[in-house]
Amino acid sequence: MAGLSLGTVLDGANTANLTESKRPAAASLECRFWNQLSKRIQTVTANSPLDDALPNCLNFRIPDIDSVDLQSALPKIAMSTGSACNSSDQNPSHVLMAIGLDGAMARSSIRVGFGRFTTTEEIDEAAGMIAKAVQRLQSS
Repeated sequence: MAGLSLGTVLDGANTANLTESKRPAAASLECRFWNQLSKRIQTVTANSPLDDALPNCLNFRIPDIDSVDLQSALPKIAMSTGSACNSSDQNPSHVLMAIGLDGAMARSSIRVGFGRFTTTEEIDEAAGMIAKAVQRLQSS
């Protein structure tokens, strides 16, 4: 069972603690997660270019999937549906809106991070769990 409380996955989301020596490992995890996710969910879109973003944080969207519903369907995976500074705000992320997303796109966006203790097995399991939850939400 995936115990991916993003305490594990989000452990290193604090970029101040991401030293240069750890960046390649974080980028590798991010790339692996993205590859697994995009292979399983054809409609997933990254909200920023992977090569021009923090290597330990990935923000993506899945059209027609409400991020709060997805988050609720995956209690074993900690993920964020908005900006950390406005966690109680139900409005679309002002950051996502500022990069050109509309309200529906912003509300379908999820942010995950990858920490120093995150394993490739957890990455693969999380991608699989997210894909299954998306299938369930699409069929309901």
